[in-house]
Amino acid sequence: MTRRFTRIAIAAASLIAATAAPLSAYADQRCRDVKLILRNDYFVNSTVYRIKYFDVEDKKWRTNKLKRTTIPGGGKTRTITETLEFVGNERIGDIMIEHDSRLGRVWSKAKPSGVNRCERGVRIRHVFGSRPRLPKS
Repeated sequence: MTRRFTRIAIAAASLIAATAAPLSAYADQRCRDVKLILRNDYFVNSTVYRIKYFDVEDKKWRTNKLKRTTIPGGGKTRTITETLEFVGNERIGDIMIEHDSRLGRVWSKAKPSGVNRCERGVRIRHVFGSRPRLPKS
């Protein structure tokens, strides 16, 4: 009886170890088909190159190259579909976009993504540039 109990205990322990190991691999999944809705508030066209996003769970910034897309100025938008690494089913903090400016390539200001759980097809809106304010008359 003791031998049988020992065998069952060993089998149960190895089963738990075998199933617990893959769970950690799923913690950092890809977040597929993320729709980045980017608005260019400059008055000139601007090309976007990369996205930088904050992985809240791992407490680190992550960077993805984007397909080079030119966004017309004057508040026009473009949607880019992208896969974000290591944040599947996780919260995304701030995001920044690398884009053209008169000074060369620059990063936009970090702004909240508004994503509490990154799932397939989630939409992230981001505005870069700034329109000059007209004086009040």
